[in-house]
Amino acid sequence: MERTKGFGQKREMLVGTLPADSALTPDPTPWLHRPAAGTTQDIALVGGGIASALTALALLRRGANVTLYCADDEAAAGASGNRQGALYPLLNGRGDVLERFFSAAFPFARRLYDTLADRGVAFEHRWCGVSQLAYDEKSAAKIGNMLATDWPEAFAFAADRDTLSRLCSVDSGFGGINYPQGGWLCPAELTRGALELAQRQGLSCHYRHRLSALTAEFGGWRLDFSHGASRQHQVVLLANGHQLAALPQCAELPMYAVRGQVSHIPTAPALGQLQQVLCYEGYLTPVSPQHQQHCIGASYQRGVTDTAYSEQEQQENRARLLRCLPQQAWTQQADVSGGQARCGVRSATRDHLPMAGALPDYRQTLAQYQNLPQRRQRGEVIEQAPVYPNLFMLGGLGSRGLCSAPLAAEILAAQLFGEPLPADAEVLAALNPNRMWVRKLLKGRPL
Repeated sequence: MERTKGFGQKREMLVGTLPADSALTPDPTPWLHRPAAGTTQDIALVGGGIASALTALALLRRGANVTLYCADDEAAAGASGNRQGALYPLLNGRGDVLERFFSAAFPFARRLYDTLADRGVAFEHRWCGVSQLAYDEKSAAKIGNMLATDWPEAFAFAADRDTLSRLCSVDSGFGGINYPQGGWLCPAELTRGALELAQRQGLSCHYRHRLSALTAEFGGWRLDFSHGASRQHQVVLLANGHQLAALPQCAELPMYAVRGQVSHIPTAPALGQLQQVLCYEGYLTPVSPQHQQHCIGASYQRGVTDTAYSEQEQQENRARLLRCLPQQAWTQQADVSGGQARCGVRSATRDHLPMAGALPDYRQTLAQYQNLPQRRQRGEVIEQAPVYPNLFMLGGLGSRGLCSAPLAAEILAAQLFGEPLPADAEVLAALNPNRMWVRKLLKGRPL
C-alpha cells in the first residue's frame, strides 16, 4: 500500500498492489461454498410462479440464455395465483439474520415492483400501507419487541388505536405497527406480466411440461416430462415450489408443503371503507377495484397438497377476523357464504427463510462431513460443500414470497454468474439450501 495523488478533487488516496502469484486466502466456511454455474448460456428454469419469473428477469438482465418449463397451462397457476397478496417485512425484534434479510428484502421488492410497473408490466396494486395489530397479549409482546429497534419511520413505526383507525379508515380495535411503504398487489398478474417481459427479452417458455425426472448426463442434465418429452440443458434451476420434493435429488431437503385457502368476499359499505391491509391472526385486504372483492385468509394446513375447496376453512377465515376484532361492527360484513375462494400450496421451511443456491448432495454431505468438528479441531483442510454440478434451486418461500423472492432471485442470479453476492456472509449462510444439515454436522449431531 502507498499514498498517492487523489482522484478528481481528492487530495490523496491509498493504492495497493496484489502480486499475481499471491496465495488465495482459504475459504473460512467451505461447507457453505456457493459455486457459479459452468455456463450461463444454456439454463433450464423449472417453475411458473413469482420465483421463476423474477429469477428469469435477473438472469436475462445479465445476458443469460434461459428456457422455462412450467407444469401448468399458464403461469401463476399455483401458489402465486392469488388475486391479492400483502407486501410487508417479517420482523421479530431480535436483530437476527431473519430480520436482517427481510428488512433488506422488503425495500428491494418495492423498488423492483415499481420498476416493473414503470416498464409496462401491468398488475393491480395499491401501496396503501399495512397495519399489523397487537390484538392480544402475545401479539402485543411480539410487536413490542419489533418496535424496540429504531426503524426509520418510513419503514415501520408504532401506532396507537386512533392512529391505525385513521390510517385504515375503520376502527382497528387495537394499536400495533404500521408499514407505510407496504400494501397489496395481484401476484397472478405480476407473475404473468413479468414473464411476458422476460419473453420479450429472449426467454423461451414451454407450458404443460411437468418435470418427472432429472438425470445427470455428460455435459449437463436430461429433463424428462410427464407427457413423454425429454430435453437436455447444461444448467438447471429448480423453482417449482412444493413440487421440488418429488425429485430424488430434493427428497431430503427440510422443506414442507402448506395448503392455504384465501376467501374472496364481496365488498360492503362499511367493509369497503378499509384503506390498508390489516394483519392480525390472518389478514384482510382493502377492496380490489377490479374485482370489487376483498381477500381474507389464509388457512394453514401443513403437509396438505390437496387444492379442493373447503367450507370449513372458508368459515375459519371469517372466524379469525371476528375473534381478533370482536367489538368492531364493520367486521360483521365479511360474508364468506358465496363460497368463492382460491386454494394454493406453498413450500415452507422451519426457519422461515427461503433456500437459494446450489442443490446440495445429501448423501455426499453426510459422508464428507461426518467428522467435521474433529477435522476442524485438527486444522485439516475441509473440502467444499458437495453439490449436484450445475443444479440450482430457489424454494421454501412460504407465505412471504412477495417480499423475499426479488432479493433471493437476485442473489441466485449473481451466484450463477460468479458475481459478488448482494448480501453479507451470515445472510448468505442462512439462505444456503444445506444450512440445516451443516448446523447439525458442525455440532457433531446426527441428521
